[in-house]
Amino acid sequence: MLHTDDHTTDDHTPPDPLPTARRRPPRPPGARSEDGLAARCTGCGDCVSVCPASILSLDPDGYPVLRGADRCGHCGLCADVCMFGAIELTARTRAGLALVMAIERGMSRHPGEG
Repeated sequence: MLHTDDHTTDDHTPPDPLPTARRRPPRPPGARSEDGLAARCTGCGDCVSVCPASILSLDPDGYPVLRGADRCGHCGLCADVCMFGAIELTARTRAGLALVMAIERGMSRHPGEG
């Protein structure tokens, strides 16, 4: 065991520079800072229900948490439904949302419509 000023670890694990309580949980792309979430997020869960990958959930404070960031398609739907601006569109999610909307428009057309 290594003993540092405020941590005890095994020989292979460096001490965590940020204790878990102060580390920002993974948030969806475009999510505001923790203070911004506190000011704007109502905990309604609309972002959770619209996520096509089902990788968003609400933390105990009611703020969105991204589980499985590698599976996020950056579709922008979470930002699109956020009525209070707790999640904003980024350049990447804006492009993703445009693609989703184009696909939706194409799927809503009936055969023979132009």
